[in-house]
Amino acid sequence: MSAIKKVYLIDDDEINNFICTNILKKINFSDDVVAFESGTEALEVLKKAIAMGDAEQIPDVIFLDINMPIMNGWDFLEEYKQLKSDIDKTVSLFMLSSSIYQADVEKSKQYGEVVDFVTKPLNAEILNEIKDKYFE
Repeated sequence: MSAIKKVYLIDDDEINNFICTNILKKINFSDDVVAFESGTEALEVLKKAIAMGDAEQIPDVIFLDINMPIMNGWDFLEEYKQLKSDIDKTVSLFMLSSSIYQADVEKSKQYGEVVDFVTKPLNAEILNEIKDKYFE
């Protein structure tokens, strides 16, 4: 059993979510991976878990893509900041992007909620580094 019980993977790319979910499960990064194709959908599920006081449905880790339609990663972060005080556990949020723009990396550092900026694609090596650095 992993110390990381639940992961939210928020990325509008269905194929990327499928591949990342399989990698996360294969390397036993987490007991449960929930993929969302929109930040709006993820926030709805998170708000419901908070309202019900169901800590098991609240993720330990969020991988959040920056570039998504309707609600991008920055918009998600702004709404998430409002919810953070209602969450009774530590949630480690990682910005996930194929962007190589230093401005995105710097912007992510302005959010105390963001643990680190990870460049896509996620792979076993990156995930194991994250686990070793932040969760061991």
